[in-house]
Amino acid sequence: MIKILLVDDEEFSIKGMEGLVPWEEWNCEISAMATNGLEALDIINSRKIDIVFTDIRMPEMDGLELIKEVKKTNSKIDFVIITGYGEFEYAQKAIKYGVKNYLLKPVGISEIEETLLSLTENRAVAEQEQESQEYCDLSIDSYVEEILISITQKNWNKISEILLRFFKDISSNNCNLEQTRVHA
Repeated sequence: MIKILLVDDEEFSIKGMEGLVPWEEWNCEISAMATNGLEALDIINSRKIDIVFTDIRMPEMDGLELIKEVKKTNSKIDFVIITGYGEFEYAQKAIKYGVKNYLLKPVGISEIEETLLSLTENRAVAEQEQESQEYCDLSIDSYVEEILISITQKNWNKISEILLRFFKDISSNNCNLEQTRVHA
């Protein structure tokens, strides 16, 4: 499940979001709630969090400072700002820090669900891309053995054939050379 952190200094806003959205239907769960950015930062540093819904203006550390701090060390967490402040400066900073959405209060369930749809789709695509970019395993024992035999026989054409077959095998496994991890 996707782990959600809700951050707002107004407890009724947090409780409202918690009860408003059918999180389980989006394969999400509220992992934690915080009332300021420092508290949220502690939670992020101690738990796996995937998405943070945060207000901007809060005591101790505001939402933008929180995002800036987290992005220094963890670029995989998605942030959504939910705030009553629509000032351009805030939106501009939010874009700079890679915020996925900027919603103005009062927020309706449809806005949150549209955001969740976008975020969950993007996460699924990113996971598929990551899986396809993982290393391809290819045992090279037989290739090495054949090449060594061909070298002792001074059969240079055979070495070329073996190498060509090796690269074709990499290609047929939908890998590229940089992704290929060989086992000797």
